Amino acid sequence: MRRMRYLIISNTYYQLIFAIQLKMTVLKDKHVSMLISDHSNGAEKVFKSINDSNCFNESHLICTSVFFKKKHLLNSIKKYLEICLYAQNEYSRIILKDVSPEPFDEIISHNIRRDSVSVFTALSKHNKNIILSRYEEGILSYNNTIQKIITPKRRIMDFVRRIQGKPEFTKSGRYFYCFYPELYKGELTPVKVPLISETPETIEIIKKVFNVNLGDNDYKEKYIFFTSVYDFEGEHPIGEYELACRIADLVGKDNLLIKTHPRDRRTIYADNGFRVDKNSNIPWEAIQLSGDFGDKVFLTATSGSVLSGSFMSSNPPKTFYLYKLCDIDGNLLAEESRKSIDELLNNSEMQAVFSRVKAANTIEEILG
Repeated sequence: MRRMRYLIISNTYYQLIFAIQLKMTVLKDKHVSMLISDHSNGAEKVFKSINDSNCFNESHLICTSVFFKKKHLLNSIKKYLEICLYAQNEYSRIILKDVSPEPFDEIISHNIRRDSVSVFTALSKHNKNIILSRYEEGILSYNNTIQKIITPKRRIMDFVRRIQGKPEFTKSGRYFYCFYPELYKGELTPVKVPLISETPETIEIIKKVFNVNLGDNDYKEKYIFFTSVYDFEGEHPIGEYELACRIADLVGKDNLLIKTHPRDRRTIYADNGFRVDKNSNIPWEAIQLSGDFGDKVFLTATSGSVLSGSFMSSNPPKTFYLYKLCDIDGNLLAEESRKSIDELLNNSEMQAVFSRVKAANTIEEILG
């Protein structure tokens, strides 16, 4: 009997960490091909490490960040029609050029965008029953509407494909792989993945892949501020930098460490005298698995990565969400994160897990 074959697409380091855990547990005995995109700083180096780890049956670096730069409307329509009408297109040719040619049974991707749709279009030619699944990117991703498989545009695309007798994308959705299935209320079937803290083998792979070696003088600051992407992604900046300045005025710059987002290529914090984590290109989850941060105070406007300390550590730190102090309205991505955070903190099933997490109304609350 042919062994089931899975294709996982990873666009962020959190996604890669989750994919490693997925392979080490739920998909332990399956053939898994991993595609790591160039969307994060240092992606080439991380790819080499994951390739050397032999965690996956095959691993490939895909240069897809250029796909998501703004394009002319007519060009976008052309690409959309190519995905509808042809088995191969610009996206799938680049993404799948080095992947072994045997049929796949399941595509697993957090981001449901042109790249995922293109891969489905190409691979469904070889297996009409191929399914598409999602996996989480932190607890805030469980029920966001941005990553839904079924959308009006995809229904139109599938109408064209149905006329041609081709498999339909919107009917391919199957599973949502996550740590807390009870929190998922979406269109897919949730599948529980064991927590990483329960799998020492995964922790060791993650530490090696991201080259985590903490010294005695690392992370001495009491306050750690985690930036997100919403000062440089979305309709307008939400004022994270200005918020960091207010925090520094309150606690002192020497007592505050800035953990910048892996996609943030700006130098605004270092240029203005802030202490910036030298490991900012390393995903926070990998760092926290390697040390004890129970006496720290985590601060963020909207970042989901800070919550890893609450469900991966036996001694979770105090965590304050500060989005009420930012200009969120009008930045749709940030609004979606705010909604997810509010729903999470108000969820009775998660109150025990996140007992030390709070959405602050004033900046002075972080001192309590």
